[in-house]
Amino acid sequence: MCGIAGLLGLGPETRSVSDTAVLRGMADALARREGRSGPCASASVHPRSLACGGAAHALGGRHVIVVTGEIYNHLDLRKALTTEGAKIAWKGHSDTETLLAAITHWGLDAALRKSTGMFALALWDKDTRTLSLARDRTGEKPLHVAILEKAVAFASELQAFHAVPGFTPSLDPQVLRGFVSTAAVADDSCISASVRKLQPGTILTIGAAGGTMEQRV
Repeated sequence: MCGIAGLLGLGPETRSVSDTAVLRGMADALARREGRSGPCASASVHPRSLACGGAAHALGGRHVIVVTGEIYNHLDLRKALTTEGAKIAWKGHSDTETLLAAITHWGLDAALRKSTGMFALALWDKDTRTLSLARDRTGEKPLHVAILEKAVAFASELQAFHAVPGFTPSLDPQVLRGFVSTAAVADDSCISASVRKLQPGTILTIGAAGGTMEQRV
């Protein structure tokens, strides 16, 4: 089971938080996921203030995407793009490339509405300088978000945040009490007080200058 992790620096001090060593530490924390269902290819991209690594990544003229999971209907999406006259020079046969092309052609919201699968993704828009995080509608792939003083960090699992400077782990007492009584954490809660779970079927968009916008798809 592969995972993704990354950082978006906020404000002018972006280069220090988008450090390769920090990203490597986050990716190393997720490495144990590889043994469950095969190897997880690792990648890193640094479009100015963003650094991320994950199962697969793709670069477009405007977008950079890193995604874990699978788009089941990506061949149908390719056919639809061709039918609509999208001019795409395909480089391979991956569903990640298909998803990036769909986002470029239809926009993120519409592309995700048309996509069927299990996934978590991070999309960097170079034009608007925004990072969008999204999960599939059934919530099969987890994605956690920590909004820090000078950065936003995201990861498939909580332990990746321990590699991020400025992250201070702390337990949420209310969630902890629920866990003790039920041996489970509700999908709308997180055991760490400084981290939130992105909800299924949700897009969270964060500007490099700060500020967030959340919506359902």
